[in-house]
Amino acid sequence: MLIGILIGIVIAGIAAAIIIVVLKNNAKKDLEQTKEIMSANAAAEHSRLETELNNTNRRIGELTDENNSLKNEKKSLQTENTNLQVSLQEANTRLVEQNNKNEQLKAEREEQQKQQMELLRQQFENTSQTLLKQRQEEFAKTNTENMGNIVAPLRDELENMRKQLSEAKSSNEKNISSLEGALKNMIEQSQAIGRNADNLADALKNRGKVHGDWGEQVLANILSESGLREGTEFSCQESFKGEKGNELRPDVVVNCADGSRIIIDSKVSLTAYSEYNGAENEEQRKAAIKANYESVINHVKELANKEYPKYVENSIKYVMMFIPNEGSYILATNYKSELSMEAFRMGVIILNPTNLMLALHLVLQTWHNSRQEDNCKNIINAANSMYDKFVSFADSYNTLGNQLETARRTYDKAMGQLQTGNANLLKQMDSLRNLGVNTTKRIKSREPKSLTQNIESIETAETQADDEA
Repeated sequence: MLIGILIGIVIAGIAAAIIIVVLKNNAKKDLEQTKEIMSANAAAEHSRLETELNNTNRRIGELTDENNSLKNEKKSLQTENTNLQVSLQEANTRLVEQNNKNEQLKAEREEQQKQQMELLRQQFENTSQTLLKQRQEEFAKTNTENMGNIVAPLRDELENMRKQLSEAKSSNEKNISSLEGALKNMIEQSQAIGRNADNLADALKNRGKVHGDWGEQVLANILSESGLREGTEFSCQESFKGEKGNELRPDVVVNCADGSRIIIDSKVSLTAYSEYNGAENEEQRKAAIKANYESVINHVKELANKEYPKYVENSIKYVMMFIPNEGSYILATNYKSELSMEAFRMGVIILNPTNLMLALHLVLQTWHNSRQEDNCKNIINAANSMYDKFVSFADSYNTLGNQLETARRTYDKAMGQLQTGNANLLKQMDSLRNLGVNTTKRIKSREPKSLTQNIESIETAETQADDEA
């Protein structure tokens, strides 16, 4: 057993030794191979590093050369910069000197120009004054007479317009001041009309058609007293067509200055008012007062239902209902103070004789003002037209003066060429005669005159001829 174990151990040892030997040989081979590989790698790496070193050395040489070149270029640029700075400083110095010279030359030139302009201005003023004086002397007499003839009518016309405007203003003030007196007379007249209406009330009681005629007559009397003209400022019984072709005929249509129209219709309530005056007790009086109010309000409703403003062109939106009986009007308004406002809401304005007279006088005043306004506008338009004509004439007159001045210069120039100038035609003609040209006539020399003197001679001759005639 032991031997077997020993044999096993020996065999195991031999096997282990064999394995170790084999492993050692293999390790040696691997080491050699590894060494060869590392040697080859080291050689390659050495070669690569050597190549890189050579490249690096070459690049260092190139950079060194480039650096030296840059240093040289820098030095050259520094030298050039120094030279440029010196040149710039010299140029700046020259520029400052040139600027100073330019400023001095500019100042001298401006002074020369100023002196020349002053000299030219003085020469121009002297020449202008001389020419102006000559022209004024030539045309002074003619201008004075002609302008006097032109301005005198214009001055007279403007004076007339001033007087007309003053008279229009004075008339307007008189109209305004007289309006108070007219209103006072109007009130007195309306009160008289009211008293007459009261006196007629009993006579007209229970006669409806007569009532209406009487109311229209009272309205006509007030219109005639107002100063308005029938056919111009108002019309009576003018006919209009309603929506269904029915005829509408208000008592009066008043035309206002602004083109609007006022409709006035007379409505009489005498029966109830007469009963009020004839009442024997309080109960009868109360019943009559109520009946009078109901009559008035019924007239308002009746007038509102006719819708006059709808069919009368340019009519104001309210219709004037005239109550000729002052007492009936007062009785109705005392019974119900809201009567006028209630009628107003229905498009009706209630007027008694006093209020109607006042309204008509206001209409008349607007017509007066409108006519005065038109007259003032016509006067202003006439003045504007006359002024424009005068300006046009003045322009034409100045143009004529310029043309006469041009004609004078042309005439003087022609006279110089003919007679007064050096080598003029007359001298040349005489020289031809002196050279042997046979002539039967000789040119008579005469004292040369300017165009202005010739014109004055002609005007003098014409004046003498007119005096002799």
